[in-house]
Amino acid sequence: MSKIISYQNDLVKFNNDLFFKYLLSRDTAESKLLRKYIVKLVTNIDCKKMIVKNPEINQNTVLAKNIILDICAVDETGRIIDIEMQMAGSSNSESA
Repeated sequence: MSKIISYQNDLVKFNNDLFFKYLLSRDTAESKLLRKYIVKLVTNIDCKKMIVKNPEINQNTVLAKNIILDICAVDETGRIIDIEMQMAGSSNSESA
């Protein structure tokens, strides 16, 4: 039982700004699918193509109070959309 509790305390929460940026800015099938899912869920826009305009994570990103993910997307009609994703509310980058 204590092993499970210890494991749960070590997990990084999705609402951690840095983890959010790391997970969604990658060029992997999983990251692409998750970005598409979140945008569809929030905006009801079905994006056919998405390009992360600021995928880098550097010292400035880590120290930022709010981490923002900028995405250029193309919807099913060919419309180009500029999307900004960030965690709602206060920054959680300092808490794990």
